[in-house]
Amino acid sequence: MGLLLKNYWNTELEYFWKMESFLPENTSQEKEIFAGISLSAQLDLLDDVLFPMNGIVVQGKYENSSTEWGSSVNYHLYQGSADMFVTRKRNTFQIAGYYHQGLNDLPENLTTISNGSQTFVGLNEFQLQGNTLLFSRFEYRYKHKKDIFAHVILSWLITAKSDDSNISAENILCPGFGITFLSPLGPLEFIWSRGPENLYTNQSWKNVFHFSAGYRF
Repeated sequence: MGLLLKNYWNTELEYFWKMESFLPENTSQEKEIFAGISLSAQLDLLDDVLFPMNGIVVQGKYENSSTEWGSSVNYHLYQGSADMFVTRKRNTFQIAGYYHQGLNDLPENLTTISNGSQTFVGLNEFQLQGNTLLFSRFEYRYKHKKDIFAHVILSWLITAKSDDSNISAENILCPGFGITFLSPLGPLEFIWSRGPENLYTNQSWKNVFHFSAGYRF
């Protein structure tokens, strides 16, 4: 069930039933079933969904899987994010924040951010993971020409806790630089950044290169 208010507010309530389908061939483990309810809401006031210059988008979600709903595991997931853009002449400033917290037997795929440097510069795809995650992103974008933009990005991991609650990471800053070209086939983006080899040890750092082409669907 959903409620759409004009083109900027969306709320959804759903019941879900999922069966885990990827298991090792040599295991006797039975497929797990995840079932429960999910409530989500989004306020979107961005002026452009693909390449915003001004506006804000705020999202929130609560998910509950329980044996009472037909699930084989119990978990709670609280998730929230916000992203704001402000443009003055050729200069665009972005401030973003993200938080989630999972309780009980939360599946690892629900605690993993898959987008890599597009969400958090300095990290590869699927590297940003934890039962608790809180981070922010700051970006300055300069319009060199009408279709060429330069970026300076700073991601700040405020706190992260792995599936093992005794393993955590705090206060990690990762810088990045990028170039975006608006082509007829969609945006072309290149980002160079620096980040830790392992999020929870933070002992050695690596260069991370990201390139994307075309529209995001």
